[in-house]
Amino acid sequence: MPAFLYNAESDTPPSPFVFQVPQTPQSSSYIDPPMVAMQRTPSTPYTGFTDSSQNARRYRQGPKNWWSYSPLDTSRANKFESMHLYELGKNDDSISELDAPYSSKFTSRLDTPNYVPEWTSLAVHTFFCIISYPVLLAFVQIAKGRTLFWTRLIVGIGSGITGVLLGNSLLQLSRRHLEATVWATVIHQSQNHYHPGVQFKRIARHVDDPTSFINGFRLFWNRIFYTGTARKNRTHYDARPWSMHVLFFLVAFVLSVVLPFIFGRIVVIDTEIQMQEDGSTYTEVAINGDISDADNEKASALVDSVFNNTLLTWTLSSYSSHQSLPQVVDFQWTDPSNSSYSDVVYFSQRTKSQLKNTGHGLGTFETERETNVLESSIHTPASMTSLNAGMVPGNIVRQPQWGIRIKCDKIPGNNILPVSQAGQTYVFIPKDTIASLSDYYGKPPPTSFPIFGTKPGDQEWPSNMKQSDTFAAVPFWPNGVTLSYFSFPLYDIGSNGTGFVSLELALIRLNTSFAAQGQFSILGEAVPDANGLATHIGYDAVACIEIFEPWIVDVYNSSVGNPTSQKIVEKGNIVRDLETKKESLIGEPIRDPNVRKNLTSERMQAVYMAAHQNSVNQLVKEDGSADMDYVPSTIAIECTDGKGPFGYTSLSAQLFERFKARADATNLLPYMVGSGSLAVRSYSDRVLAFAFIQHLPLIITLASFLALGVCAALFVPKLPRNMPRRGLDLYSWLAAFYADELVIAGKPEGNGGQPGLPIGRKMEIEEIEQHIGEVRFRCVS
Repeated sequence: MPAFLYNAESDTPPSPFVFQVPQTPQSSSYIDPPMVAMQRTPSTPYTGFTDSSQNARRYRQGPKNWWSYSPLDTSRANKFESMHLYELGKNDDSISELDAPYSSKFTSRLDTPNYVPEWTSLAVHTFFCIISYPVLLAFVQIAKGRTLFWTRLIVGIGSGITGVLLGNSLLQLSRRHLEATVWATVIHQSQNHYHPGVQFKRIARHVDDPTSFINGFRLFWNRIFYTGTARKNRTHYDARPWSMHVLFFLVAFVLSVVLPFIFGRIVVIDTEIQMQEDGSTYTEVAINGDISDADNEKASALVDSVFNNTLLTWTLSSYSSHQSLPQVVDFQWTDPSNSSYSDVVYFSQRTKSQLKNTGHGLGTFETERETNVLESSIHTPASMTSLNAGMVPGNIVRQPQWGIRIKCDKIPGNNILPVSQAGQTYVFIPKDTIASLSDYYGKPPPTSFPIFGTKPGDQEWPSNMKQSDTFAAVPFWPNGVTLSYFSFPLYDIGSNGTGFVSLELALIRLNTSFAAQGQFSILGEAVPDANGLATHIGYDAVACIEIFEPWIVDVYNSSVGNPTSQKIVEKGNIVRDLETKKESLIGEPIRDPNVRKNLTSERMQAVYMAAHQNSVNQLVKEDGSADMDYVPSTIAIECTDGKGPFGYTSLSAQLFERFKARADATNLLPYMVGSGSLAVRSYSDRVLAFAFIQHLPLIITLASFLALGVCAALFVPKLPRNMPRRGLDLYSWLAAFYADELVIAGKPEGNGGQPGLPIGRKMEIEEIEQHIGEVRFRCVS
């Protein structure tokens, strides 16, 4: 390839010859051929040159006979490599700018620090910055309400996609700085006097991975040790801090890589525990929700020896443990077959012991172990600490459970006989009242009752009472007790398996001197008080039908707090799939024959009688007016709308319903659960996650990346020597080699003095790399 030519367009050279001058001997890398005389042929309107060398003659064998050059400028000078032509003539002729570090007179000016903005890339980067928020927000919305795994996965995908797009955009912008620095390094090192150019293997690594952090760091490191890149050696033509552009690329690379992680931290993921209210999946487990044979035997022994003994008012729990009995909960229930009918059902909360494999309910009738059963219901400091530490997943236990419904009517005054001939008080229950209460539950009225007439030796049937209209006549002893109870089972005692039905009768007897506002159904004869003033005993009575029947209830159980009843699922004694949805069983069903599937009243007669009598005795003890002269009691006042010890007004059937149901739910229902195993369904909680964006950190992040993108796009440095922009892409390398912008720095070989490369056909990549990896290339600008 010919060397640089100098052309004086307007001057007439003093000599008809131009001599080819060999390179100065400072550089050991070049061995130029000897000077060869070249004939100059004048031309109009400019001066042309004809190369008469041996190489030029070879070129003329082609289609052209003459290698004629137009007036040369700097760009056309790039067609030449290792030889420089000088015009020999007047001593004051100027000398051309040479592309060699050994110029006899260097005349180039300092390159001005100009830049080549990337407007299109900046627009793309700005677009990515703008859409990052809505894209990230869309993934956050999709991730809400899912399990923690899927939420993390979706947020991770969204953060990754957004971060990769925006980070890659910044990386591509900063790549221009790295590419420019690579070419600037080759240009700077090409001006080195002793080792011009850069080894091909060091250029090739940038082509292999143009955006590699390691290659960028190597470039920064190599520029420290290259002599041609030192500021002092290039300040006369390029004084710009090129290493700063490498550092900018390295910073942009790190930020681009960590951007998905930053987005992942900006999006906060939190979890919440949701009960599986839809009941789509469940496992079948066994709890202690029934009565075992051993429990029945103990209950029978208690009834025979204790509760049938009228001299004893025995209770199964003391006052201290009575305060810690399971709490009462009630739910409103509407009959699905009759939406106009609704009622209140009362339940006793489950205890933790009932939901443990080794636990049991109070129906074991082991009073000495009752404290161990109830201790889980007490909020100890340890359990409160766990509660404050945060919720943990639990489960909904869908199980059959005994519940109470009760309906009461007030007894008319003429159905109360204050004092009979034998000194007893009679309450005559009308058949209409029993029929009305039975009809309320959709049951037929009882056809007979064992206690029908007055006791033997007492007066005959009162004249104002019709036996045909009376269901039963119940006597009460004049014992001075304000609140007296009578209870008797109706129909059968649970033998049909559907539950228990009982008649409940309550009689209020209160001295009117303690009830100035009292409005009684009937008053007895006048009785003088201590001051001789006439007082009366007022009478109020209420009759109720109370039903104990199984219900399917959802009970929420977790490791913190006590089990809590959530709702009534349906009326029934066995857990089943609802008609509105199909549930899926996880695992295997329970096939143990000792685990019952349904809750039935069969075999529970003794348990019911013992638990029922325990509840009545608890009320008698709590009344506090035993063996007194019909003084006020807390229970009597509670069943009216009055307040305080002297606030008795009138017995309310509705208030007594609530009182009696809650009393039995506290003192009776807990003892209907013993150590018997019962199959139930467990619906595990779902740990759902939700995500939200921290807007301030996101705005700061996007603004920072937009600013970095602006800097990267607007301040891409222009190459030294006014060389056009070159990158690391195929087009740039094709232009560099084909236009001889990048040439081998070495001994000329082969035709035309062009150094030859030891590359042949069908060579492996490894062989090519081995042969030319150490070859230096320099830039001809």
